[in-house]
Amino acid sequence: MTQQIFQYKHQCVRDLAWVIASPSLIINTQPKFLDKQFFESEHEKFVPFLNKLDDDPSPLINHIESRNTRLLGKYFECLVEFWLMNSADKELLAANIQVEENKNTIGEIDFIYRDLTSNEVIHLEAAGKFYMAHENKSDWDNFIGPNANDNLGRKLDKLLTDQITITQNGSAKELLNDLGINETITPAVIFKGYIFYHADYLFGEKFVMPESSEPLHRKGWWIRQSEKGKFFTVNKQWLVLERAKWISPVCGNGYGEVLSTTRLIDKLNSYFADNTYPLIIVEVDQANDTLIEKTRGFVVSDEWPRVLN
Repeated sequence: MTQQIFQYKHQCVRDLAWVIASPSLIINTQPKFLDKQFFESEHEKFVPFLNKLDDDPSPLINHIESRNTRLLGKYFECLVEFWLMNSADKELLAANIQVEENKNTIGEIDFIYRDLTSNEVIHLEAAGKFYMAHENKSDWDNFIGPNANDNLGRKLDKLLTDQITITQNGSAKELLNDLGINETITPAVIFKGYIFYHADYLFGEKFVMPESSEPLHRKGWWIRQSEKGKFFTVNKQWLVLERAKWISPVCGNGYGEVLSTTRLIDKLNSYFADNTYPLIIVEVDQANDTLIEKTRGFVVSDEWPRVLN
């Protein structure tokens, strides 16, 4: 899958391809978490359109610019929306519907679409997430986001108890009926992203994956700031990846300064002197002025996950 994504010249096209083709984080959970076979099939059908976009990405760029994509999760949803809008066998019926009850917003429906092959109406919730395994165990709460307020257990609980069931709410049913959607609705979930395991466990191949996880989910490493002298020992090439570029693997240029190991350590020392939010670091190869990602990982403050900013 990664090699297929590397063929695209434009990052936004690579991000879209990644959103469609990458494996899920979680499987075997009800309601249906869309699985590897589904995404492989969807990607294969969408390749001609991706190729066309790579020649002229303006439709995708215009779509992204028309949405609020400041937050990475919103950018992920924006890409899912574009895919649904342009899929030959899907009809997007509604997106980002605010559900209110007694003048209070009680939730949002991400997407309602019709599968034109089966004629099913699907309520699709979509999430792109990044989690680190705090300890080497499989409990969902052990997998914590860069902002430690977020963890896999909390997200799945909200997703399965609130978000995916919202179409059963009376106010939601009335709203959907007003939109002409009054058929039986099948719930489904896209849940993708990366899970980062401590470098000692990842590279020692002793890491423990989350319960019900897709074994092929995207993986990375993480270390604490104080461990950098142990981990960054060989002179390699590195990028500090800005958050807007976290989704698809690094390929090409335009990612900022390429750092030697010595420069990276200096940059980390400077950053963590005044900041606590984790950084994603990417190891890259460079050939013919093209950067190719080898590994990626988080460097976190020594206080993480006790700090939130």
